[in-house]
Amino acid sequence: IVRTRIDQFGVVSPNLQQLDNNRILLELPGVKDEQRVKDLIQRVAKMEFFTTHTIDRSYPVLYEINEYLKREQGLVDTTEADTETPSGEEEADSDEEDPELASADTTETDSATQDSIKAFADMTEEEQKAELEKFKKENPLFGLMQRPDYNAMQRNGSTEPLVAWADETDVPAINRILRDPNVQDLIPPDMRFVWSYKPSDAFANPEGDAVKRVLYDLIAIRTNDDGTPAMGGNAVASARQDFNGRTGAPVVTMSMTSEGTKDWGQITEANIGKFVAVLLDNKVYSYPRVNDAIRSGSTEISGGFSIEEAKDLANVLEAGQLPVTTVIEGSQTVGPYLGEQNIKNGLSSLYYAGIVILIFMAIYYAKAGLVANVALIANAIFILGLSAAMTIVFTLPGLAALVLTIGMAVDANVLIFERIREELARDKTLKASIKSGFANAFSSVMDANITTLLTGVVLVTFGVGPIRGFAVTLIIGIITSLISALIITRLILDYYGNKGSHAMNFGFDFTMGLFDKIKINMVERRKIFYGISGALVIASLILIGTVGFKTGVDFQGGRQYTVEFVQGSDDNASARDLTGTEVNDLRLALTESFEKNAPQIKTLEADNQLLITTSYKVEDREADSLVKAIMLGGIGDTYGNVNILSSTDVGPTVANDIKNAAYRSVIFSLIIIFLYILLRFRKWQYSLGAVAAVFHDVLIVLGVFSFLSMFDISLNVEIDQALIAALLTIIGYSINDTVVVFDRIRENLGEMKSSVLEKIYNTSIDQTISRTLITSVTTFLTVLILYIFGGDVIRGFTFAILIGIIVGTYSSIFVASPISLDMINRSGGIQPVVEGEKKERVKRPPANINKPKSKKKSRRS
Repeated sequence: IVRTRIDQFGVVSPNLQQLDNNRILLELPGVKDEQRVKDLIQRVAKMEFFTTHTIDRSYPVLYEINEYLKREQGLVDTTEADTETPSGEEEADSDEEDPELASADTTETDSATQDSIKAFADMTEEEQKAELEKFKKENPLFGLMQRPDYNAMQRNGSTEPLVAWADETDVPAINRILRDPNVQDLIPPDMRFVWSYKPSDAFANPEGDAVKRVLYDLIAIRTNDDGTPAMGGNAVASARQDFNGRTGAPVVTMSMTSEGTKDWGQITEANIGKFVAVLLDNKVYSYPRVNDAIRSGSTEISGGFSIEEAKDLANVLEAGQLPVTTVIEGSQTVGPYLGEQNIKNGLSSLYYAGIVILIFMAIYYAKAGLVANVALIANAIFILGLSAAMTIVFTLPGLAALVLTIGMAVDANVLIFERIREELARDKTLKASIKSGFANAFSSVMDANITTLLTGVVLVTFGVGPIRGFAVTLIIGIITSLISALIITRLILDYYGNKGSHAMNFGFDFTMGLFDKIKINMVERRKIFYGISGALVIASLILIGTVGFKTGVDFQGGRQYTVEFVQGSDDNASARDLTGTEVNDLRLALTESFEKNAPQIKTLEADNQLLITTSYKVEDREADSLVKAIMLGGIGDTYGNVNILSSTDVGPTVANDIKNAAYRSVIFSLIIIFLYILLRFRKWQYSLGAVAAVFHDVLIVLGVFSFLSMFDISLNVEIDQALIAALLTIIGYSINDTVVVFDRIRENLGEMKSSVLEKIYNTSIDQTISRTLITSVTTFLTVLILYIFGGDVIRGFTFAILIGIIVGTYSSIFVASPISLDMINRSGGIQPVVEGEKKERVKRPPANINKPKSKKKSRRS
């Protein structure tokens, strides 16, 4: 139903996702009228048709309610009060004392009424105000209403259901009165009072009224005995926007079902000369007079619509009724200027990152690097093609995932090329080296990518909005990078391998063996690195426990606005940069406007742009326009013209759900990774080392963000959805590095059977150091470019990943491996044969413990 309604907007690729059982995410690129969208999707579109009560039946009910309230509030002497519903003549006397009738049509009122009106008109303005104020105090219900000339309508035999008008500010108070259980007892069971959906255009403001009043119609409708309408909305088969043939005004034309046509004919026939009210979501859209019985099954709704209003109404009727009401718990709006800047920033970062990677691979791996570049370009094309085929909305976080994926896609080629280099160093032929290199690297490539893929799956499961878009692009990129590395790269290398050993080279002289002389000697130095890591983790925990974090809007709820200050006309506008003093003055002014609720104000990269965050009226989900107006009023025109470039509105419910989803996503990702490594390496010590390294990385990144939150910097260091996505990306990256080292350790355990475990660990780390550093450098460069050119929106996200790449590379060597080694040594899980020693054979007792009868039988036993 929601999709059908939204399709009428004609936006480019609307994105509609069901996040859980009761929440829907809707993204509409290109929509300019935000309020129109909100109105459209919040309508339940419950269409109902009611016959109506005439004013001689409904007006005495309101009179009785007004008298009841007067008695309850002690405004009349209850011993003398007449509790009977007045007749028409008695009501006329009441109206004669009503000064509000001075503004009513008096052409047919009696002389007493005219005298009363004349007396009111002869009063001074101050006396009139005092008389009106007195009337309002003495009449709890009628004082809130503007009433038509009841006497004139009754004498004319009016069948109109309109009983009153009320100012929009008084409507809530009247609703509270009508909902009172005691008042409900005074209303007949077949009567209901409902409001018009838009202000009345039939009422002229009293002459001299300086304040324009917005008045809504109060209509008395007739219900069945069980409160149901004369006909339900299920009788409507289709609806379309049309124009009235006589007036040319926009209307909505409806066609009934066969059953509805029959019912509609009977209803209209029984109410000729009377009115029928058409309600949508309990608001009266139209109450036309029935002139003849309508048996054609086609009817028209006219309610003073604009063309857009008529189109939207026809749209929701055509789409059908929602089974429940809709509440907008959060919204985000990006203006066209900011959207255009984000696109430029994203494309620039993609362009520069691609060039840097292609140049780096060509320099380090020579001709083989060019082969890898062909695979990387194919990988980018695959990602874009699949995104188009799956109609994925390409957001800035999605673009960030593409850039990150290109950096990580290098990893598979690096793993393969490093293994081929090792095989060539053993004097194997090019063809044999390529074959062995792919075979030896396969498990490392798969394990590294699967662990990152698992974190992407967790992000898709628990992430919402742009974070899910990031995760989907990341998953697609991981799959396509495997295809490009294992198939495209393999096909090209096999082609050159068949040509001979000189047809392909895997580096220049200065890059071949560049890292061969590096000896980390991790085992002997592990206590030093334990101390460094321990100090960093303890410092991070202290900072997190004492300083804490700045939390973003999506974690605490609130509204956030990106505002731009300009001066001059629209055609010749220029930026109006704000000084630090002006920003502080603005903060004080907005604190007053938001009733002592101090907003957070941050200067963005451009000095004429501010990010304003407030939790003012966060509980009121209908106050978005009000908060925006108060903010603009608080800013004023002192600093020039103000443009709102983007806005974000997150309700408390969504904020709590986002926090819970963030916690679950981190916990589940760690559990999944622990289980996967346990499954692949069959030892819990490896899993423990990997998870400990991940905790190490996450705590240090959080510690850095906590430390930076103490300073007023333009960098976004808030805890929000973007940071959670960054943390999960760091988890995937860190595990990626760790798994490659573990994979080489597992391989060397089979090849270095005569070596002690410490030597196997040291050798494995030294053998993988070239791959670890090259992958880290290429990924770091791509994310650094994204940080520089990606813009303010994702700067905090990319900064977190930059820190994560550094600590993740460190922890895979100096945290995960040492912990797994120490745990294995303590548990005695692996006992390799030490060089120069023999395994002691353990003699098991025979199955038959009695002395065997013969030597032959003993041997069998």
